[in-house]
Amino acid sequence: MVPIDIVFLLACIYVPCLVLLYLAEIWTILKPGSPFKGSFYHLFVAGALVDLVFLIDTTHELRLVFFPLVNGFFDGYECMTCTQIRISISYMCPFAQDVLNTFIALNRFTSIGMPTDHARIWAKLLPIAIIGSVLVPFAIFFPTFWRKVFYTKMPLGPGWDMYYTQEDFSYLPWYKTHRITSIEMIITSVLIIVLYTLAARALRKLTGDTATRKQERKLLLFGVVNFFLSLLGMVPQVMIDFNLFPIEWVLIVVYQYTWLTDIKTFCAAVTMVVVNTTFRKHMLTAFKLEFAKMLPIDAFFHCFLHLCSLFDIAVFGRDMDHSEGIILYIFHIVASTMYKVISTVLFQPGSPFKGSFYYLFVAGALVITSIMLPIDIVFIISCVYVPCLIVLYLAEIWTILKNSRSDFVEEIFFLTGSPFKGPFYYLFVAGALVDLVFTTAATHVFRITFFPLINSLLDGYECLTCLQIRNKINVLYICPFAQDMLNTFVALNRL
Repeated sequence: MVPIDIVFLLACIYVPCLVLLYLAEIWTILKPGSPFKGSFYHLFVAGALVDLVFLIDTTHELRLVFFPLVNGFFDGYECMTCTQIRISISYMCPFAQDVLNTFIALNRFTSIGMPTDHARIWAKLLPIAIIGSVLVPFAIFFPTFWRKVFYTKMPLGPGWDMYYTQEDFSYLPWYKTHRITSIEMIITSVLIIVLYTLAARALRKLTGDTATRKQERKLLLFGVVNFFLSLLGMVPQVMIDFNLFPIEWVLIVVYQYTWLTDIKTFCAAVTMVVVNTTFRKHMLTAFKLEFAKMLPIDAFFHCFLHLCSLFDIAVFGRDMDHSEGIILYIFHIVASTMYKVISTVLFQPGSPFKGSFYYLFVAGALVITSIMLPIDIVFIISCVYVPCLIVLYLAEIWTILKNSRSDFVEEIFFLTGSPFKGPFYYLFVAGALVDLVFTTAATHVFRITFFPLINSLLDGYECLTCLQIRNKINVLYICPFAQDMLNTFVALNRL
């Protein structure tokens, strides 16, 4: 299996889970007797349905084409009508998503800024918003159905072929669908920012019932977080359309489309249950999600651990004639012992590590470690702790640099001015920024190159701009020097 296929396998795990989450949220809103009947929730359901349609529609063009494990069937793919329909819908759905997000922002503004007229406004505007969000993109992008689409193979390495869709622009050559989409994204983003800013200012002036104000803040926070997460998927697309990326970066960015579009598709589902505690509790109660009581997980997991041990011995024991096989065999014997230790820790009487979360976490870890070289586990571990530490660093930087002059930030995120304003803290921030730059710059040299799981990506690596930044600017030398200098100044500051 080519290393890039691991991304596809991970998507096969998280996408079904997020789809189920979306379906659970839709049912929670639409079921008889649901307390979530306002216009906001109806707009959310409309957006959720558009997201799910987009997910199904783009499975071929934004997922399967990239991964050698599954893209072989594109050779000789002949269902031209299917492809044309998918391409047309792939333009319509993001447009509809952005329009619905704009209406959600407008809904939050009217709910907070015009509470007396809110219900009357949306009694008329809601059907127009939902129907218009579907019909307008359909009318704009329907002509794309008549364009022929071809799958072109691009060899990227041994056993690694990528397919990309190529439209026949000879039909309506002046009709630039990507440019239309980019302009739409820019316009709707500006409108959403303006509406949420006005809503945040109105929230500061809102008086009366504290519970109502708290709920309005939650729904406003949902919209703000959802919008900024969706920007992760929109910004690269706009930059590619306007040729703002160096040519050697385009392929790298295109390969990020899978998870970037997933973020835009599922951010609303995740944000809703994270931010809106009332909705989350109601949904959990409605579905009675107590998996530990519903399934005999203890017995099942015991069997799973022993099967892992037997699988390791059976698969890797046959390579005893080779040095690599011996190493792998010894490693997996140790792993088998670890499985039994884990089993003892999880299931011993009085163990605090009970519940489906711990079982699923360990199960996933064991599956991953069973198919990798031992050294790759170091890389996987770093993929866990490095992002956590980066988030910690960013949180500390924000804690020091934040101020109280932004009404929007203060109101939405409950932030006030930072009391950490001395030279010591500014030196700390400077050092933190240097550390983050060094971590980013050294990812290739000190991390990716060492691990077989991913270092095949460096075969034929041709991003000269990246190499020049690392080598000519000497980031790998400058950053450690700067770190040491800043540490010296920190010591002097303490003296």
